[in-house]
Amino acid sequence: MNHTRKESSAWTDGKLALGRGALTSDAELVQAARRGDKRAFVEIVARHQAMVCGVALGILGDFAASEDAAQEAFLTAWRKFHDLREPERLRGWLFQIARNAALGHLRRRRGDDALDDVLNVADESPTPDEAVANEEEAALVRESLAQLAELYRMPLILFLSRGAVGARGGGGAGDQRRRSEATSGPR
Repeated sequence: MNHTRKESSAWTDGKLALGRGALTSDAELVQAARRGDKRAFVEIVARHQAMVCGVALGILGDFAASEDAAQEAFLTAWRKFHDLREPERLRGWLFQIARNAALGHLRRRRGDDALDDVLNVADESPTPDEAVANEEEAALVRESLAQLAELYRMPLILFLSRGAVGARGGGGAGDQRRRSEATSGPR
């Protein structure tokens, strides 16, 4: 006589069978997973993976990151099956876990982005070479203006001091200040 020990669960026609009937409800799969049946958990993942990945993708907008968040969500679910009070509400519970995992990824990513933004701030002050060149240009303009006859010098000074666009463009307050310094010397 050949005695074989029956396993507590088996696959039948593509469905996980436990004991007498085929497991079709999420609640039955949760109960089996709580008892340590890894195949029941695999079925839960297969049933809900698209929804979990979709939630994560909707929040993160990045396919690879959404897969990572989905994996994290299913690992969290595996560890916390005992916390699920209503096994028939598995889908909503997984949805919330997926949402939290994706938001966690988003917070971590935004934290990194914020740090990167701070590190990539460009110093807009002139380099030492530019500062010397600006001073030399101002001195050259002052010398040139001094050589002009007053009849031509005064209208040009007024024109430059009123904020007209200079040869290098611009016309902002900084340009106006530089033009003013060029005509009257540093303040």
